[in-house]
Amino acid sequence: DRSVGLVLIYFHSKEDAHTDTQQLGSLRVRGMSIEADIGESGQKVCFAFRALEGSSTRRMVCACDLLEQRQMWTDKLAEGAQKVDIEIEKARIISNIIATKSTAAGMYEGWVYKRGDWKNPRFAKRWFCMNETVRRKQTNGMFLNYFKSQEDSLDSLKSQGSLMCIGMTVEDDLGLIHSNGLELYCFAIRSITGTSTRRMVCGCISDADRVMWTNVLKAAADSALSMQKRRSSILSLL
Repeated sequence: DRSVGLVLIYFHSKEDAHTDTQQLGSLRVRGMSIEADIGESGQKVCFAFRALEGSSTRRMVCACDLLEQRQMWTDKLAEGAQKVDIEIEKARIISNIIATKSTAAGMYEGWVYKRGDWKNPRFAKRWFCMNETVRRKQTNGMFLNYFKSQEDSLDSLKSQGSLMCIGMTVEDDLGLIHSNGLELYCFAIRSITGTSTRRMVCGCISDADRVMWTNVLKAAADSALSMQKRRSSILSLL
């Protein structure tokens, strides 16, 4: 659930960490306070943290073999506790915008004009869809797909193109561009495709639509990047 934010999950062993069914418990990082040094126990160096559980607070004491390990964990938890509100805000933006124009499939979609390449620089009307991809019960972030029509969007094989939101940057206001008798409020997307970067200029028939699309694209890009960094950080601790 995006409203929970970062979660600390613990297991019996490293092997058990590869399956969610083996977890012993979990604690959300939001509101967590860290006691970085509470002394030693035997040959272990200890720390503690307090985490919110419903309306109560739980204190958990932990121990590490080395000072460096303790420092790493307390730094990571403190950093996560500070950043979690930003992550929740990004998720809130995505959730709120998607809720304004969603379908039964949970997509954000609508008409956007896309300019072609240098060979054909005219704007073509395309049905844009934002989809969240899930693999092995884990989200892989959001993708932007576009089609010739709303009907075509029901068949992924009819997609005219797909852009991954991770690594995407948005130029949110290119001003008004006149094309084929239309006055378009334009923005641009830069996305990574393999080893190259693609820039796509888009236009909306209203400034409100331009603002909505640029906001959801930027929030999705930031969320995907943060998700990737968080996974890399977790894997480095295993």
